[in-house]
Amino acid sequence: GAEGEQPLRWRSEAMAALRAAGVAGGVDVADFGDGAGLAISARGVESGAVLLTVPEALVLDVRRTRSCGSVAAAAGVSPAFGRSGGAGAGEAAACRVERYVARAVEAREASREVGLLTLLVMERRRGSTDELPATAATSVLAVLPEPSWQATHGIFAIDPDEFRIVSHGTSMEGWLQGAVKA
Repeated sequence: GAEGEQPLRWRSEAMAALRAAGVAGGVDVADFGDGAGLAISARGVESGAVLLTVPEALVLDVRRTRSCGSVAAAAGVSPAFGRSGGAGAGEAAACRVERYVARAVEAREASREVGLLTLLVMERRRGSTDELPATAATSVLAVLPEPSWQATHGIFAIDPDEFRIVSHGTSMEGWLQGAVKA
């Protein structure tokens, strides 16, 4: 029904945004009948083959300020990205946050994990305010559970239906049922 089509549409839009930002590989969004997820689109994948590549401009890293300077230009964003004033004023907020995180982690005022969580929260807020314009990552984060769900279950908890889909064909498949039965 229409309710089941929504997650597939969201994931398809996220994959399209990622591909437009330079993500490449033999992975695509698929409808598994009981949910949508990623599937290998190539047949006969050889052992050790790269299934998906993510451009540096999309990588969250506490040591880099991807919204500032040349990496931002490579991602196809405004030439004013990272400067105050003008058309790039919104992008300047992301640059300031990334610089603050990089300095705090380098000075050991914050751990790498705290820095990554700060960047993740910033990415989750993109598109909700003019100061943080949406990026390709915005579409990806939109398919994550609502923060209210995470507040109740934990930031690293995976929704049981989502886990059933993403664990299919991995060593994690059946793990939850086995743990509950034990």
